[in-house]
Amino acid sequence: MESRLSLWPKRLVNYHFVQPKTITPGVGTVLNRECYINAQGGVKFVKFCHIENILTVYSSNHSCKSIDSIPYGKDDILKTVDIGDCVWIGANLSILPGPAIGDGAIISVGAVVRGVP
Repeated sequence: MESRLSLWPKRLVNYHFVQPKTITPGVGTVLNRECYINAQGGVKFVKFCHIENILTVYSSNHSCKSIDSIPYGKDDILKTVDIGDCVWIGANLSILPGPAIGDGAIISVGAVVRGVP
């Protein structure tokens, strides 16, 4: 994964990847420090994405349709997060399961993202 992904600084500083084998980094993708990526449902970066500090990505969520346990059931709902070409993602940002973030998108600092055309 690291051959296609640049981590800044050059050492792992507060990165946490859940199921890193399901992260597909594109050429020229840069992750800054303090990133949490839960890739249970898959996370795809196309190419030349720049991600600022403190990114949180979820590609899974709990099922809320259970009569056995409250507040959620035992099953996870997996949804891929697709991040297009040349995307800039601002600092302190959360991406929820399932969105497609289109090519050239610029996402503001502090946003919560469900999808960007």
